[in-house]
Amino acid sequence: MRTVLIALILLASFSSGQQSGQPHKPTDSRAQKDDSAAHSRDTPLPAPVVVQQVQLPQSDTHAEKNHRQHKNKDVDFINSSSTVVIAVFTILTFFVYREILRSNKIAERAWVVSDIAATIPEDAKDGPNGFQVMCLLGNKGRTPAWVTAIGSRGQLTTATKGLPPEPDYDWAGPFAPEGTVLPPGANIERGSRLSHADLNCVEIGVNTLHVYGIVKYRDIFGDEHETKYCYVFRPRPTADNPAPRGFYIGGPKNYNRAT
Repeated sequence: MRTVLIALILLASFSSGQQSGQPHKPTDSRAQKDDSAAHSRDTPLPAPVVVQQVQLPQSDTHAEKNHRQHKNKDVDFINSSSTVVIAVFTILTFFVYREILRSNKIAERAWVVSDIAATIPEDAKDGPNGFQVMCLLGNKGRTPAWVTAIGSRGQLTTATKGLPPEPDYDWAGPFAPEGTVLPPGANIERGSRLSHADLNCVEIGVNTLHVYGIVKYRDIFGDEHETKYCYVFRPRPTADNPAPRGFYIGGPKNYNRAT
């Protein structure tokens, strides 16, 4: 047994000695290149990349462009027409509303007008202070008036010398700055005296009698107004003027006015 063990040890030592004593074989680079080429031939190539083409929409035809342009023009025309209609309607509404306000103010405001109280009787006699022609200034409106100034005068004219272009008044007052209230339906009397001698000259046609005046006032809206009046006395009908005896509106243009 011992002999067999020694024999195995010797046999193993001899085998390892032979392996370590073998010469080293150099590496064959050509063989490695051939192996690499063969390996590259055996390795499959990557799959080709597929580029997907996107088809762009074709440009509109000439007819389609014209149709679209006409359609846009129609839309623009409709929009422009609508804007014009709205603008015209707005302007008309403004003027109508302003006219309604003006009409309401005219209907509600004070209106001071003049009138002769009575004509001169044919047998009129002058009293201690002469004959008086009475003129009434009345508020014919629906709201009060605030009178700020009143002027009047009676004047005789001839055929060669009439009234001056601009009236000259004898002013009453003074009035308070805020004015004197004249309620609706109320009157203010203004008289002009005429002597018996002057009246005779009027009756026979030597002189013509004019009674004229002015009143200034404010209405309830704070607007200022004035009324100018002028009356001429006609003692009898004539061939040129068949009007009966009485006072009539007359005089130059600047003597009659109402605002």
